[in-house]
Amino acid sequence: MPSLPFMERIMVSAVSIFSGIIYLLVALRVKGSGKVSASARMVTAAFAFLIAGLVALRELDPVVGYSLTALSLVAVSIADFVRSERTRVRRIAALAPRPVVEYVPMVWIAVTLLSSLALMPFLQFGIERLPAAIAGACVLAMATIAWRIASAPTQLTSANPASERICEQVSRIRDSGMACVLACGIVFVFVNFVNGTLPTIVGVERFWALATFVAWVGIWIWTIAYAKRLSRTMPVVAP
Repeated sequence: MPSLPFMERIMVSAVSIFSGIIYLLVALRVKGSGKVSASARMVTAAFAFLIAGLVALRELDPVVGYSLTALSLVAVSIADFVRSERTRVRRIAALAPRPVVEYVPMVWIAVTLLSSLALMPFLQFGIERLPAAIAGACVLAMATIAWRIASAPTQLTSANPASERICEQVSRIRDSGMACVLACGIVFVFVNFVNGTLPTIVGVERFWALATFVAWVGIWIWTIAYAKRLSRTMPVVAP
């Protein structure tokens, strides 16, 4: 039967290779579109393949490899966010910003930040300390992006502002929600991955494993359902 460290290396290497393939294919598909950064995805794919090789060759600990892979995925989101911010400023002048974030994205962001508390115990361990800190930084970065997306000023450009306002709101809701989904997913996988290496799992560890899973899946389903509900309120434009 394969040893636990061997299985950990296989799992992390497989995840990194899969991430690299996905980002490489996406980079080739969006190249030249100008909507998202293809170069950032190319770099992320190359980095993921490098992490997979280092973990497989035992040059990098699996938990460190996972945290670095997660960091690269967040870096892509940051690159897309910066690109979007520059495009917004360059294309049109922003309208008056909303005074507060809508309550639903605010709940998602709050849950995301609370999920990062599951990383606190690992900050006290030896080998998990740096990976847990990296994962925590990823969560804070994605929560910040989600907040900025949710609180960004409305951007209208067409002759049908009523319909476009809803489209813009749906896009903003979906993007901020998926940022929280990614952050909660990073915490969930990290907690369960490290728990799998422990000799025993106590009640607190089981609680955080379940709580982070509920947060991850719950926000994901809520984001999809909420965006669809908003889309159905879009007014029908007469031909």
